[in-house]
Amino acid sequence: MKRIFVFVLFFAVFFTLSAWDEFNQYSIADELRKPGVKLVAVDFYATWCVPCNEAIPKWKKLQEKYGDKGFKLIVVSVQSEGSCSQPPQWNPDKIVCDYDGDIADAWHANDLPQAFLWSWQGNLLVAHGGVDNVVAAVENYFKKIPRVYVEEGSDKNIYQLVRSKLRENSKIEIVASDTERKALAELRKKSANLNYDQKLQCKLGEEVSANSRLVISKQKRGKKDALVLELFSVEKGCLTASGTATMHGNPEQEVAEAVYNLLKNLLGDVKMPEKGEKQAKVQKQSSNSADAKACEYARSDKSLETWNEYLESFPNGECSFEAKQQIKKIKKEMEEKERQAIAAKEAEYIKKGRKVGNLIWSDRSSNEMNWETAKQYCENLSEGGFTDWRLPTISELKTTIQNCQSGGSSCRVSDSCLSGSCYSDSCFCDVRGYNNGGYYSKLGDGDNVILWSSSTLVYDTVSAWIVSFNSGSLYDREKAKNDGSVRCVR
Repeated sequence: MKRIFVFVLFFAVFFTLSAWDEFNQYSIADELRKPGVKLVAVDFYATWCVPCNEAIPKWKKLQEKYGDKGFKLIVVSVQSEGSCSQPPQWNPDKIVCDYDGDIADAWHANDLPQAFLWSWQGNLLVAHGGVDNVVAAVENYFKKIPRVYVEEGSDKNIYQLVRSKLRENSKIEIVASDTERKALAELRKKSANLNYDQKLQCKLGEEVSANSRLVISKQKRGKKDALVLELFSVEKGCLTASGTATMHGNPEQEVAEAVYNLLKNLLGDVKMPEKGEKQAKVQKQSSNSADAKACEYARSDKSLETWNEYLESFPNGECSFEAKQQIKKIKKEMEEKERQAIAAKEAEYIKKGRKVGNLIWSDRSSNEMNWETAKQYCENLSEGGFTDWRLPTISELKTTIQNCQSGGSSCRVSDSCLSGSCYSDSCFCDVRGYNNGGYYSKLGDGDNVILWSSSTLVYDTVSAWIVSFNSGSLYDREKAKNDGSVRCVR
């Protein structure tokens, strides 16, 4: 009885012992060894990281669905304002404090959020991913979780003890019901003729096959009898792993030892994220009152300017990692606000019918002018909140023509054909635009309106191409003439 207690204690220690891993922060291997644990996810999180907080509902849902099936979540709290308290309304299985961002640096997980996922056998299923990647991998894992058929053998007591011990550790699923047995009857037929041999070894460290068969046998090992458990992949006909125990008349202890050795052999080396080239560790500036006060002020002010000033003053300070992340976040928010502002401005031009294709057109100039003045007019124009107006090319002006072939490919004049020879009869129509504004112009131009383009004639720098909406025509005109109007484009 004493020997059983000692072994069980050793077994418990093997599966629960905590130790630092190679990054000197947290041992994934020890977590994977724990009974009942099938998958372990690590999420790099910070209280000030908006995407991190937005991902919490998905993490919670994943925990609720698979937490009692062997899924465990560890959160690494990175420089979270000096606090590693439990995130609001979220209950990860563990929280690891990374006050200085050292773990994030070592795992190359500085761009938050980032997540990793391991199977209990030590295989890295997701690296540098997000919560959606982890959700997909977890769903796939449990969808294809291996079903292991335990051969009954001649000793029913040993058979029951093996099944009981495997269930106790909950690492592999054991076929139990009559329905499951019938469903896997074909598995036995398929595997009956396979030549199982210790030499036919599956690839070390690969996941347990979706269809596996556990064979219990007693074999001679030297002068002693041994209890041998062999797990075979039916699909590949190879030995996945085995566990043995010397027989000494105590079946319960023998089975516990054999199952322990089987599971230990299934757990390979834990694959850690690729670290790439070893980088020199950046020495953090020692904490001082100036650093702390600057950091506290930046957190309260929350402006881009303040965070930039902090980073400039304390490039390796206690909040340098947070500062970089906040600067990224603020810039992203500013870009989004700018995008929304531009979209709102463009919507006003769309209402006016001033958007043709992807181009936005300004109001037409009220005065006629020469080509050089038209160019300067557009460069200096501020209208509708936009200041990036310019003089349109001839190809762009052609898109405003309607009811005439000159606006299509029939007229060869374009940005890629600017010589006089590009002009043909296809570049004009009948005179209908006069006193009939909008007949040839999608923008409503008529009444002998002439619009300058920025396109000059090849070999004739004194002339530029224009569009006349009196006849839907494209032709060249001397730049010095003061009888052209302009619509700027952006």
